[in-house]
Amino acid sequence: MPPDHYPWSKKYGFVQYLYGVTWQVGLGDLKQSGQKITPCLLFVNQNFGKAESALLHYLDIFPESGIDEIQKYEAGEAAPEGFIKNARFHLSGEKFMIMDGPGEHHFNFDEAISFIVSCRNQKETDYYRAVLSKGGAPESQACGWLRDKYGLSWQVVPEAVYDILSKTEGPKRDAVLRAIVQMKKIDIDKFEDASRSS
Repeated sequence: MPPDHYPWSKKYGFVQYLYGVTWQVGLGDLKQSGQKITPCLLFVNQNFGKAESALLHYLDIFPESGIDEIQKYEAGEAAPEGFIKNARFHLSGEKFMIMDGPGEHHFNFDEAISFIVSCRNQKETDYYRAVLSKGGAPESQACGWLRDKYGLSWQVVPEAVYDILSKTEGPKRDAVLRAIVQMKKIDIDKFEDASRSS
């Protein structure tokens, strides 16, 4: 959508910039959105019409989460009545947007974009891996990467990983990094053993 005046904004554009990343840039009230940059999930193709089920799914998983605003398509609009036109929500305090995208699209979710979930311990790591990957791909990539049932990618990473990496350097750090890239599910004990033996 070219930069122009639209009913929801005096100045708005849906553009693709360098590296193929798409951005929605608009003039609006920052206090309403809550942050300068907000990830927006566009549900298209086989996911079209699933934005609301995904929204409720994510709200069930993460604590301190909720819907901030939701707008649905009405009869006669571009998408079936009841599909999500635009919704703002938060997961553990982090702001997101979600939309059902009518029309033909030549893209889907993939690992090029992922969300990192930092976990306090192994129990929390195991929990998020289990609930996020249910119906998806629990081991899509190394380093804690997974895909959920909508194809959205997540990285579930224990805080111990960051702590150990911050305390290592040189060849030891390289060895620790080699250990983690071999782990699809990050095991804190194995990772700590690798850091001690390297």
